[in-house]
Amino acid sequence: MMSNRIESFPMLNENIVSELNIELITIEGEYSFNNIINKLDFIQEENNDYVLDNNGMWKSDINNLHIFGKLEISNYNILFDEYNLAQKDTILGVAVTYIAIGSSKTFTKSIAELTYQNNDDKIIDFSLDFEEGELAAILSLKFSIYVKNAQKNNNSVLAQTTGTMLGEIYNCNLVLEGQGSEFPIVIIESLESPLWDMEINFESFDDIFSKDTICLKINKAHKQFTKLGVDKISSNNILIWKEILASFFENTFLVAQQIEDIDIIYNEQFQEGTIGGFLKFMLMTFNISQKDLKNPTKLSIQIRKELDQLL
Repeated sequence: MMSNRIESFPMLNENIVSELNIELITIEGEYSFNNIINKLDFIQEENNDYVLDNNGMWKSDINNLHIFGKLEISNYNILFDEYNLAQKDTILGVAVTYIAIGSSKTFTKSIAELTYQNNDDKIIDFSLDFEEGELAAILSLKFSIYVKNAQKNNNSVLAQTTGTMLGEIYNCNLVLEGQGSEFPIVIIESLESPLWDMEINFESFDDIFSKDTICLKINKAHKQFTKLGVDKISSNNILIWKEILASFFENTFLVAQQIEDIDIIYNEQFQEGTIGGFLKFMLMTFNISQKDLKNPTKLSIQIRKELDQLL
């Protein structure tokens, strides 16, 4: 005869999680390119999303990604004492489940242990590794506490089965890609091409903004490629990058005026992720007036003045 007994034991709730003072102290990334390890930053937004600052180079379909961070948990003895979620000789585990939103990839990884002890504050290091092509636009991270090891006690109502989840303690989204969020740079390899080049290929401001419509091309086959320092803009290469970017934006505006009446951008709204949306954002970023836009000399000066403030 089957038992109709349903196991019931204390679980984590919002009050307990609040008292644990969970904090994601750091979250960073890196990837390898051209035998160089390149660093990436995540920028926190108000809604607990962390947006990848991909430096215009990292692409999910062609680059790997190593994500690493530190999660802090405080006062966790309350799990054994005040709230009685586990016996004091139980070893609790901390796990991270990562879900590539938009794909079927879901994995869980154990990253730490919690045991009853005098010092009940813990900083947990974690890392995740992905090969090229594995990631979708958003990576969801969910941190949880589970029973890792417990002594059997038939008189106890506490969770004792290894692997039993007691609840989530922290979650966030890592935004890795998004329309309009990436700088349009691609790496090419051509012995006949200069160090940098550009391409503009659109018919309307309503076209989708992507590397297929507007892009800056950096040639890794060029003899001075390594001096450019494509992994990041630094004090060693900022002057050349300013000139490359200034020429790129200047030419983009000049060509755009030949394709469509660019004056409409000042008065119309364009959807995010369109050519018009990108151009409008750049016109605002560089504080370019309609008068400046009509004069190539003034346009060039205005872009360079603003780049001096931005970089």
